Amino acid sequence: MIDVQTRIDLRRESLAELKAEYAELWDSWKVVESKAQPIAALAGVFLAGAFAYVGQLKGASTAEHVILLTIVALLIAGIVFALSAIWITDVSSPYLSSEGIDEIDDLLGASADSAELQLRRERMIQAAIKRWTGACNETRSTLVNKRQLLNHCLLTLCSAAGFCVPLVLLMIYGRTGN
Repeated sequence: MIDVQTRIDLRRESLAELKAEYAELWDSWKVVESKAQPIAALAGVFLAGAFAYVGQLKGASTAEHVILLTIVALLIAGIVFALSAIWITDVSSPYLSSEGIDEIDDLLGASADSAELQLRRERMIQAAIKRWTGACNETRSTLVNKRQLLNHCLLTLCSAAGFCVPLVLLMIYGRTGN
């Protein structure tokens, strides 16, 4: 059987790895949100441009109307996806300092021999591992969702940009009779 101190050391390593993973997840979270913010602004600028173009639709073909409507719908969808990616989401905190203080007080306040104290210490570390694991899993799941929303946003904006080409061609060649 593995002695208590070795188990404590192994659990500490595991806890340190979880803390590092949690920090990396939050770094990724910040990257996703920092990308979504300017993309939403960019989509808003293009949407304003599309609305400005509406004033030039007198005498435009039905195809131009349909393409512009498609572009506007895609831009709005892109904005919604981007805003959803940066929407404030609650995730559980792995560790509150007040909990840690209470755990230490419980550990030190108990009158126990050294062996019992070591076992309680191990259980305390194991409980922390469970909290950090749950927080990492929840954060990872939410981050995956935010990434998917950002990807949907980019796809809709690229699609909107793609529809601009035929709109410009119709505007140039369709109205001049060429």
